[in-house]
Amino acid sequence: MLNNPLDTQALEAAKAQCTAAFQLRLEDFRLQVNSNSPALIDALRHYYRSYPQPSETHTRPQVQIWMLDQPAIKPDLDWRDWPRETGKSGLKEAVVDLPHGQRLIRKVKTGMLMLQRQQDPVLIGPAQEHLAQAVNFINNQHINHLQQQGGLICHAAALSVGGRGVAVAASSGGGKSTLMLRLMELPEARFITNDRLFVSPTATGLTGTGVAKLPRVNPGTLLHNPRLRPILSPARQAEFGALTPEALWELEFKSDVPVEDYYGPGSLVLSAPLHDLILLNWSPASDEPCQIQPVNLEARSDLLPGIMKSPGAFYQNAAGEFLSAPTLPPEADYRERLSRLNVYEASGRADFDHLVHWYAREGLTHG
Repeated sequence: MLNNPLDTQALEAAKAQCTAAFQLRLEDFRLQVNSNSPALIDALRHYYRSYPQPSETHTRPQVQIWMLDQPAIKPDLDWRDWPRETGKSGLKEAVVDLPHGQRLIRKVKTGMLMLQRQQDPVLIGPAQEHLAQAVNFINNQHINHLQQQGGLICHAAALSVGGRGVAVAASSGGGKSTLMLRLMELPEARFITNDRLFVSPTATGLTGTGVAKLPRVNPGTLLHNPRLRPILSPARQAEFGALTPEALWELEFKSDVPVEDYYGPGSLVLSAPLHDLILLNWSPASDEPCQIQPVNLEARSDLLPGIMKSPGAFYQNAAGEFLSAPTLPPEADYRERLSRLNVYEASGRADFDHLVHWYAREGLTHG
């Protein structure tokens, strides 16, 4: 067991015990995960089963990740609380900045430690018990790669419909995941991402690239989607079905949606040309009918907070530098890049049926 992640000799000895491994290829980014726990590696293989896992070993991965599955530890260090973003409460992370482009991040609730650095990042703690945090640690390495390549981070879900990429943005709990999964019922729909989208310029427009993470949604999304309702047990269906629509909208009880299990093989891609952006500025309590209108973000900067996102405590730029606090990219970057899309605002009462029918009828036929 590693007791001090800053003890270089002890850390190297612990890494030498990591004899289980698998590789993951996320388009142009290839990584290898090494662990002292074969069961953890098996669980991660299963989680990422829809993404390529090369078996050949002659291609060197860009990043080697080390996961030490062990009891949580809390080194006696000068921890600094990492502030949550606006609108979110409770302490989630604490950090200690170290020399040579390294940062130690501690997850407050679980005690998981992450030594973030551009090469050989290390996770320490009960990773199999908290698999979602192990997945997030892997994905954060890809997220850094995407941003270092010029991708603009967006708080959005996205899918491709017949090769046409559409992003859906809203404040947390605003319905972006629900709408994205409802749009997945359209012919030739392919899931891209649930919560993080990276928008990059190309010679002909924009590409939207997602994160290799399953949609993680609240019970209302599942309860009102016949395809996905079986994810909830019959008892949970009855329990949640007895709630008022308002209470169900506010309920936090997340479940993963294994996309290919429910939508079929090939129903998932990591990136696609991006054409449309739907900004959800609606409410289930509104007395006004749902309306969808094209908008110009130069004139409607009030809509930008719904899609802007801080890169977070794990982000390192190409020089290996971290953010000192949650910092949003400039609004001008979002206005300039997203101006190349067809942007729509959905306002009034939240009405998923209306919006899906509108997009199938009009959005898909727009230039």
